[in-house]
Amino acid sequence: MSHRWFDILLGRPLATGVVDSRFEKRYAAALRGTAAWLVQLRWVATFGQLITISFVEWVLAVPLPLAPLLTVIGMTAASNVFLGLWSATHPPGDPAVEPAPVTVRVCGPVMLFDLIMLTALLYFSGGAANPFVIFYFVNLSLTTVVLPRQWAWTATSFAIVGFILISFFHRELEPLVSSAAVTRGQSGGTPLVQFGSIVAFIACSITIVYFTMLLRDQLKRHDREIRAYQDEFTRAQKLEALGTLAAGAAHELANPLSTIAVVAREVERRVEQIDKDGRIAKDIALIRTELDQCRGILDRMSLDAGQAMGEELTEVTVDELLSEILSSLRNGDRVRTRLPKQIAQRKLLLPFVVTAQAIRGLIQNAISASPDGHDVTITGSCDHNRLSMNIDDQGEGMSPEVLARVGDPFFTTKEPGSGTGLGVFLARAVVERLGGELRIASTKSLGTTVVVSLPVSPIE
Repeated sequence: MSHRWFDILLGRPLATGVVDSRFEKRYAAALRGTAAWLVQLRWVATFGQLITISFVEWVLAVPLPLAPLLTVIGMTAASNVFLGLWSATHPPGDPAVEPAPVTVRVCGPVMLFDLIMLTALLYFSGGAANPFVIFYFVNLSLTTVVLPRQWAWTATSFAIVGFILISFFHRELEPLVSSAAVTRGQSGGTPLVQFGSIVAFIACSITIVYFTMLLRDQLKRHDREIRAYQDEFTRAQKLEALGTLAAGAAHELANPLSTIAVVAREVERRVEQIDKDGRIAKDIALIRTELDQCRGILDRMSLDAGQAMGEELTEVTVDELLSEILSSLRNGDRVRTRLPKQIAQRKLLLPFVVTAQAIRGLIQNAISASPDGHDVTITGSCDHNRLSMNIDDQGEGMSPEVLARVGDPFFTTKEPGSGTGLGVFLARAVVERLGGELRIASTKSLGTTVVVSLPVSPIE
């Protein structure tokens, strides 16, 4: 029981009675969650304040108003118990991304409350002359790093108002009063150093918050770039592995398939003399047909994967790319293109054969999905030097479950033997390698739209 309460006080997620490996994997990340991390930091600050007050009161022999100071610290501790309980009963979220909105709504007011409590402590212990006034900057830095921009500027406003208030309204401490008097040279009225301290505090607060925000945003951009590079590297590895697998499969299966084909031909020739009704010959012909289909699938796998791994870039127009795509398209008469002339003449820098083959596969999928008598429509637009090519079919569409898997290697909705399940995967790999994007939108019974976005050369 004591261990359970200790977990709550530290904001750790409460343990369940079920051993769950997924929970164990997330436990380390949970301890770094925004709320749990803040709970533990506030306990450190609370005990640090108690130690500091004790040292000043009993070691340095400086009389302090203990009752109000301990009341303020007690309020902070009580609020931290509630924050710890909330953190222990809510999912921690991913510490590598921006805190969840519910976490912000809880931690934001807590950090503003901490600024108010710090202002109260300074009010009862000498005001702006207290050297611990510098801890305003600690709170501001933490708020800037942990919470979104608007909360950081709100906290900055709280800190500035608090500093101005304790500069004019506070309980004096004799050692601090004597030190300030020496600094002022016993001059009367509002000291210039007091005004200068306020100006310096405001400037320092704004500067720290602003540059901390810049640093945080830069780190987040850097993290996003690293993740993008990692994703691209992972896709390249998958593509390379796929090419190796396809080439190996084609090589290893080529000889057995050739042997089966030769034997099937020999058997077909020999049974011609005894097969009066031709049933055996039909069965053997079916075997040969299936063998040819197997070899064709292996050849396509090897060719597709191999070509996608390397080809020189060529500058072509959108019209030339589309002509190449349609020239080798089965049932190309069912495709209707609607590209404005100014878009058709825009130039692209890309691997011509591979890109044409990738998009051709997408259009072929759209033709296969559309019922007989229904056409596939290709439209296009250009915006900010990016070409968007929309491929719309009139098929049955896909459910969200199927749509989520489209693009996975070897996943296909076609009949067995009708497709390799590599078309969309390879098309996405080619398009994204060129700095483009492939998006698929589909609704059950309403058809599918594939959008291929590619960078185009600027207009000369």
